[in-house]
Amino acid sequence: MRILIAGAGTIGTNLAAALATEGQEVVVIDSSEAALARLEASVDCQTIHGNALSAQTLEDLGIRHTDLLVTVTQDDATNMAVCRLADFYNVPRKLARVRNPEFSDPNCPVPSEHFGIDHIISPEGIAVEHIRRLVRCPGVLEAVDFEGGRIALRALLVSEDSTIAGERVIDVRQHLPGSFLVAAIRRGSRVIIPGGSEQVRIGDTVYLVSAPDAVDGLVKAFNPMAHEARQVLIFGAGVTGMQLARRLAGELDRVLLIEKDHARAHRAADELDELGVEVLHGSALDVDLLGRCNLDRIDFFIALSDDDEENFMSALLFRKFGHGTPIVLTNELHYIDIMESVGLDIVINPRILASSALLRHIRGSTVLSVARLHGEEAEMLEFKASAKSAVTKLPLKDQRLPAGML
Repeated sequence: MRILIAGAGTIGTNLAAALATEGQEVVVIDSSEAALARLEASVDCQTIHGNALSAQTLEDLGIRHTDLLVTVTQDDATNMAVCRLADFYNVPRKLARVRNPEFSDPNCPVPSEHFGIDHIISPEGIAVEHIRRLVRCPGVLEAVDFEGGRIALRALLVSEDSTIAGERVIDVRQHLPGSFLVAAIRRGSRVIIPGGSEQVRIGDTVYLVSAPDAVDGLVKAFNPMAHEARQVLIFGAGVTGMQLARRLAGELDRVLLIEKDHARAHRAADELDELGVEVLHGSALDVDLLGRCNLDRIDFFIALSDDDEENFMSALLFRKFGHGTPIVLTNELHYIDIMESVGLDIVINPRILASSALLRHIRGSTVLSVARLHGEEAEMLEFKASAKSAVTKLPLKDQRLPAGML
């Protein structure tokens, strides 16, 4: 399949790397020579320096023979316009990153098909749903649902007092309640797909797959202090912060939102007042302001501002003065390991989440969903098995799966 990706940022680079590894013919176009140079250094794909909005450029790179277009530049208008151009050239499938939540709303008066877009991906919207799952399941570091919510993947930290520390994977079942599968173990920066003899160590993050009704028991076994979240404090009234505040307002007892920009804070207060969200003007780095938020009652502090460094520092400040769990958003991949190294265990990168969502759509109808564990080190895939699939001919225990696959 020939795939054209417009945009060589984080999402475009992650997509190109994953698709090139699968043997797809990948072409990436971007107006930044520096971005393309970084891509070329790590990914085996064709790169084009140019403007994706140029019909002549698209003609020259073979748009008429392209099977799939993915537009993931930083600009909504560019992404939508490139899809419209590709529609003129009869490109069969077109996916676009669009930040404006209005266009991904099913009730939008102008459907995405009008722009030639087959599917819209909103990194901010995906991040909101991901964070919401974490808030609704305290005690977990990552939370992904499969099969319409009937299968739960949860990441849990092995603490010093955990009963499974030092146990082999094959023996873990004796210490934890319910029916589950140990799907992966994260140890430092590595993700391991374990065999039965693999030992679980203190500090490991264990990924468990179970039915949703078994999750609470598993979480309690890892973290007896975990309890239902009632109050959250959000820092940042941008697209993600506003969407999250709206989603959580009807589900929790109290939602507070801090915004340092005066005009944006007033707009947020006007829009969220009827939902009962408390909006405060100021910085989450202001200790006095944080003190007025009754931090001892806040279950989650969610740093979603446009400044990665302020998100980082405010989360550390909350951890010092509060008792809840910090969740930090960062757009810089190299910040993830740094933040985790100082004990900020839940770090969200919307672009990685968007890459997973795009891969699910690119791979076709047989792949129902994709989750990239801890960024990119491992993937969890949900397949639809056809009648001709080889995997339907033998019991799971007799399947000869490749090394590193469970």
